Amino acid sequence: MIDYPPDNYTLDILHWLRDEIYSSADGQRRGLVDHPFTDRDEAVWLAGSGGFIGLWSTGYGNNLPPAERLQACREELYRRIYRVVNPPSASVGQRPIVGQLGCDGRGFYDTSGRRVVVSCHAGDLIGQGLIRGLDHVLPALDQMASAGYQIVRSWFNVDAAPDNRFWGNKPAPRWSLLDNPALFMEILQAAKDRGLRWHLASGGLDGMGNGRENQMFDLVTEAMRQLGPDTIAHLEACNEIQDTGDRDDLDPAELTRLIDRVRVHFPNVLYSLTAYTGTEDREIHRRYTADFQKFVLEHSYRAGRAHDKIRHLMSGVYEDLPTLPRPNKWYGEPFGVTRTDGPFGQLVSVQDNSHELLDPNTMQLAAAIASMRGLWTFFCDPGIILFDEPFPTVPGFLETPALVNRLPQDLATYRTMGHGGDRAGSPRIHSAVDDWRPDYVIHDDGCYLEVTYGPPEQREEFLRRTQTCRPTRDVERLATGPWGWIETGRLA
Repeated sequence: MIDYPPDNYTLDILHWLRDEIYSSADGQRRGLVDHPFTDRDEAVWLAGSGGFIGLWSTGYGNNLPPAERLQACREELYRRIYRVVNPPSASVGQRPIVGQLGCDGRGFYDTSGRRVVVSCHAGDLIGQGLIRGLDHVLPALDQMASAGYQIVRSWFNVDAAPDNRFWGNKPAPRWSLLDNPALFMEILQAAKDRGLRWHLASGGLDGMGNGRENQMFDLVTEAMRQLGPDTIAHLEACNEIQDTGDRDDLDPAELTRLIDRVRVHFPNVLYSLTAYTGTEDREIHRRYTADFQKFVLEHSYRAGRAHDKIRHLMSGVYEDLPTLPRPNKWYGEPFGVTRTDGPFGQLVSVQDNSHELLDPNTMQLAAAIASMRGLWTFFCDPGIILFDEPFPTVPGFLETPALVNRLPQDLATYRTMGHGGDRAGSPRIHSAVDDWRPDYVIHDDGCYLEVTYGPPEQREEFLRRTQTCRPTRDVERLATGPWGWIETGRLA
């Protein structure tokens, strides 16, 4: 994480480049060019054809008012700097979805077989593309694909009122896929060209008549017809309807009506109605899980400490399974990585102890637990409002898909699920100690995945007191950190 420079483009920005971009830990300076440079060289680059003046003169953001265009060019300049100086770490491979993504109660699958995949949230990416142009959002799509994500979640419209309680000090955005249908389809295709599929959702239906709602969902249908239904992995009627819909939209039947306008043409796509922020309420799950849904859509518990949030992912399927309307979950907006000192403040709202989630280890643990029976979405500040912080600088953005793509692809079919608590008849692998829990799933053939986690201050006590309850072999640690570790192996 860095602080961005002042607004002027003279001496102050050169000092910022020197101190923040070109100075490495060993004191050696590195530049954007392949030959030694001076401050004057850099000033020429910054102002020249490859830098700010180049952006301005070629018309970048020319559909924006001057002040907004100035800021847009500035943000794009920083993205270009980062792409050269801080390229994403090498990924183990994206493993794109092949054909249409499906779900059958035993996890997710595509035409290649069982799948464990991971999504990245990019809430206003489509909107920014519609307003600023396709080129503005391509770097973010490149970063997601390069990191190894298979799905991107984005809203296809947001019509927030100026006094909307979420957007606060942020400019109230207003956009819709209906503003520029051709550009909307170009954005969808650009992601597909990069091996990404879409989880689309309306960002809000409040104040909107049925006629316009129908037009939006009919355009999604047309996009599937032109680009192929497998372009969309998951279509959600409306994001968090309790905050974004009119009274009639709170009725599941109204959301079902909108989904059915698409589903009648493409029944094999995955669909859902809505989810509520941070809730595991069983009645809400039952009310908003339609008959055609293949999974429960959830936005996950955000209270407590990091290990409490992770524990709720496990208990939400292990303990609640008999009462869940479906055995699999899709976590669309779970707890996420957010900073109070960002340009818009803390964007992942209604969340406790956010500072603990700045450790990438917490996101890996959460994704592993969620993948036991569901599909995880990486959620973060630029994943809500796409601003001038590239995704790879966010803690956990690179580490999460690198971990998920190493998990057994048939993980959700591991039938035995449990934890390390002292329970009669439990086939636990290791014992729990205080707030440290070893949660696991075991395949019928003895292969297992165990996720052990807890507060860092109790780690040494756990290591001292935990017991191995069942012998194992072929053990491999997939990830480890202060909050815990993830391992695979086989029961001996």
